[in-house]
Formats: sequence, C-alpha cells, structure tokens
Amino acid sequence: IVSDAVPDFVGNSFTDHMRAANLNELIRDFCQPCLRPGGHLLMKIIKGPAEDRLYKQSLLFFEDV
Repeated sequence: IVSDAVPDFVGNSFTDHMRAANLNELIRDFCQPCLRPGGHLLMKIIKGPAEDRLYKQSLLFFEDV
C-alpha cells in the first residue's frame, strides 16, 4: 500500500508535523489489517519530535520499519 496523504499545512512547523504524524498513525492502523504477512506500507513522514514514537509504534505492526 502506498499513501501519499498529508494534511493541509497551516504554516507552523510543529503543528504541521504533529498533524502529519497523527495522519500517519491513522493510515497505519487502517491499512494494517488489510496487509498479508510480508506486505508493505509506504508513507511519507514529516520530520519532527513525534517521528520516533511513530517508528516505535510501527515496529509493533511490522517486521521492518
């Protein structure tokens, strides 16, 4: 699954990052049941403080992140 989704940016880098990270979590949670073992999910991320949390949470769903 490839996701090109990003939220509308408001111009504040922290707010934009947090909104994008939240969207990534929603996409991951929505797609995970649809993927068979060995499946892939590709998402774009916005670098920032929630990036590490998204990475660690994604390790619970996927073998490689």
